[in-house]
Amino acid sequence: MTSIVRIAIYSALLTIAFEPAGASENYGVYGSGNAACGSWAAESRQPSSPGVKLQQQAWILGWLSAQNSFLPDDRGSRDLVGNADAVFGWIDRYCATRPLERLSAAAERLVVEFGNKWLDANPPSAMTLDRRLP
Repeated sequence: MTSIVRIAIYSALLTIAFEPAGASENYGVYGSGNAACGSWAAESRQPSSPGVKLQQQAWILGWLSAQNSFLPDDRGSRDLVGNADAVFGWIDRYCATRPLERLSAAAERLVVEFGNKWLDANPPSAMTLDRRLP
């Protein structure tokens, strides 16, 4: 694959991978991503059953893993966050102030925030088009 084609594909993938929060209205969200942030916060305070919290955590980690898979592999690490505790702490803080938003919106915002940090730590080559996310 030529370098120009490869750069175009990576640029497109970064644009798709880091859609801003609120874009979830434009695609299907399945499973725990449809739960309100308030349920995440409630399960953190007092779990209704061990399975609910684990299911929500697994959904978040699955979402993030999928986003990681779209990162270009020629720019260092392909991991936006680094560990699950950092992910869950970020979601805890986000959902505490936005109980009516869907868990999928929290996951999207997490990807945008950590995606920008990833772009700073893994800068593109001079030929790659790059854009900051809102």
